[in-house]
Amino acid sequence: MVRKDDLLGKTVIGASGNYVGDVTDIDIDAETWKVTHLHIKLSDQAAKEFGVKKPFKSSIVKMPTSYVETIEVIIKLNQSIIDLKKVFWYCNEIQPI
Repeated sequence: MVRKDDLLGKTVIGASGNYVGDVTDIDIDAETWKVTHLHIKLSDQAAKEFGVKKPFKSSIVKMPTSYVETIEVIIKLNQSIIDLKKVFWYCNEIQPI
């Protein structure tokens, strides 16, 4: 079982090894007690790729845990930033907060 404290602050990288950002919060399903989404503060480069960079504000997205490949010292996603950008803009599964 993964605890919230184990996830907060973890570095997130894409499938190609690019730095995506850091976990700032999580969503938990109250019935199943499973983590459903990660709130990720995007790196400047990832925010630029996603098109969500806001002047003087951090860019945080809510990402379903279905995009997580592994959780170890870092969290590795199963898709690259370029693939995630397509999901962000066309499927609305990844949402800005």
